[in-house]
Amino acid sequence: MSREMQSLGRVYMDLSHRSGRMVVSDNEVTAGQFEQYGALLSESLLSLLQPLVESIVGDALVPSYSFWRIYGHGAVLRQHVDRAACEIGVSVTVASEPEDVDWPLWVRGIDGRVRAIGLRSGDGLIYWGTQVPHWRDSFDGGLQYQMFLHYVRRDGAHACWAHDGREACGLPPIRPSSSAGTS
Repeated sequence: MSREMQSLGRVYMDLSHRSGRMVVSDNEVTAGQFEQYGALLSESLLSLLQPLVESIVGDALVPSYSFWRIYGHGAVLRQHVDRAACEIGVSVTVASEPEDVDWPLWVRGIDGRVRAIGLRSGDGLIYWGTQVPHWRDSFDGGLQYQMFLHYVRRDGAHACWAHDGREACGLPPIRPSSSAGTS
């Protein structure tokens, strides 16, 4: 993600937070962190980046939904796999304070090996959300701005989760709690 897009994402997330569009997570994976389902900027990036993600995973995809979260000092992402609508996940570090803070995303690959993936501001990781357990230990920095883009394979077992059950991306969530079981 370019510096300009990182700045735009951070400003947009801050405005969403200050305007009350972000809510405090109440799920067991990310309790207490500020988050927002389907912000128009992240939904736009979900669509815009689809061809790139398809070229990397080698399969035709359909956007499911986007999500972003602001993690504070001491935040923990508990080990989990994502729900069916998150078959293919993209986790992007939009920004962090301080900028050089290292908060690795831990993954247990399909091969069973555990790896720490360092994601600096602007970096992203594509992973099998429904198959690869992932987590983060306690955050030592001040703030971390994270965006999640989720897709399903067009002809796959989770294709029924296209647009996360909505008619199209950019619309409000169908269910009341949008974050349960997500990154």
